[in-house]
Parts: sequence; C-alpha cells; structure tokens
Amino acid sequence: MPRHIHLSPELDVVVDRLLASGRYDSADALVGKAVSLLDDLHRRQDDQIAAFKAQIADGLADLAAGRTHDLDEISAELDDIIREHEARRDAAE
Repeated sequence: MPRHIHLSPELDVVVDRLLASGRYDSADALVGKAVSLLDDLHRRQDDQIAAFKAQIADGLADLAAGRTHDLDEISAELDDIIREHEARRDAAE
C-alpha cells in the first residue's frame, strides 16, 4: 500500500545529503533501507532483552535454590588471581 511520508526539515536535509552521495537511487530506496535497518535493530534488541530475562530467571532460580556466593569470598578469590597474574608478569620481566 503506497504511503506518503512527511519528514521534518532536518530529516529532509539528511535524505538530500544521502541521495547526493550516490548511495541510493531514490528516496524510496533510502527509506526502504532505513526501515529495514530499524527493523533489524528492533529484532536484535528484542533478542537481547529475551536473553537478559533468561539470565535473570536463571539467577533468581539459583538464589531460590541457595546457589549463592559470598562477596568477601569472591573478592578474596579475585585478589588471589590478580596476585598470581602479577607474580607471573613480574617473573617474566
């Protein structure tokens, strides 16, 4: 179904600039590409949101099952890893 789209003056300048660049044969081709890219972006964002929600659900399930870690223990482990890395680096120098 044909559509008539009205652009703001700022977007009209962008369309003119992109058409002048020779990248697009027409405003229709440019808008078609823009809509396609926007659709792809929204699909990727939806996929990311679904993945985040799944990770949150996994984390909440771990929490409910008591599979947690103490912050002090994690900090101590990270400190040990950093010290080991620094010792290897210093030994290599």
